[in-house]
Amino acid sequence: MIKSMSGYGRQKSLVGGKNITFEIKSVNNRFADISVRMPRQYLPLEGNVKELCAKYVTRGKIDLYLTVENIDGDPVSLTLNKEFVEGYLKLLEQIKTEYSVPGEITLSMLSGKSDIMTVTRADEDAEQMWKEIEPICRGAFEQYNSMRESEGGRLKEKLITYLETVESLRNEVAALAPVALKKNLEKMRARINDLLAGVPVNEDRLLTECAVFTDKTDVTEELVRLQSHCTEFRQTLESDGPVGKKLEYIVPEMLRETNTLGSKCNDYEISRRVVAIKTEIEKLREQVANLE
Repeated sequence: MIKSMSGYGRQKSLVGGKNITFEIKSVNNRFADISVRMPRQYLPLEGNVKELCAKYVTRGKIDLYLTVENIDGDPVSLTLNKEFVEGYLKLLEQIKTEYSVPGEITLSMLSGKSDIMTVTRADEDAEQMWKEIEPICRGAFEQYNSMRESEGGRLKEKLITYLETVESLRNEVAALAPVALKKNLEKMRARINDLLAGVPVNEDRLLTECAVFTDKTDVTEELVRLQSHCTEFRQTLESDGPVGKKLEYIVPEMLRETNTLGSKCNDYEISRRVVAIKTEIEKLREQVANLE
């Protein structure tokens, strides 16, 4: 199914005393540009998150956000800073001896010093952490893809509308082209007769020039190729999997044939329709840029 590159997904769940939230935001981009933001202790899982993302997305600028809130507080471990304690006690003994300070050195003198202990976060098992957050990530990606599919369906409808207009205008040009060619040939013959003003005309030479003119202004090949590109565009829209890159290739080919068509036809009605075709192709280009 066609998907848009723009989307959003969010999943939140309480797991093992932790509020875990995973968010996805994406916008258009030619390639896959994945950015992950998560708490420092979860950084070992960055590769897992990106690998999971690659199963759902092929291109776009994708920002992933993981937040974890421990309801009971972060698990920590306390370690005694023996060097500080020994140095501090030694310094107190020195002060007491050198300055004859009365009193005893007590625990309360140490307990107010934050440096007597080192607080470190307890290490968590990466595999266990991934088991906790993977289902939440998958839920967010499913929601995210559902949104992208809905938007992709709307884009597809627009693209088909624009494509049908291109094909309709192309058919009008196909009907007008033989009439315009005949009219231009008659004008050329009349102009030659006027210029020669009664001088006998070499019919063979005139026929040769008409044949050359016809070859230069014949747009049958361009019309056939334009229709072929339209057919390929439509078939691609109906195919499975990402289609954006292929459609981005087809659109310039359609425009190239249309430009050639316009340069060959010296006819107002055809030129007017060629401009309209270009307008619709530009609409196709803008919308195709949103597809994965």
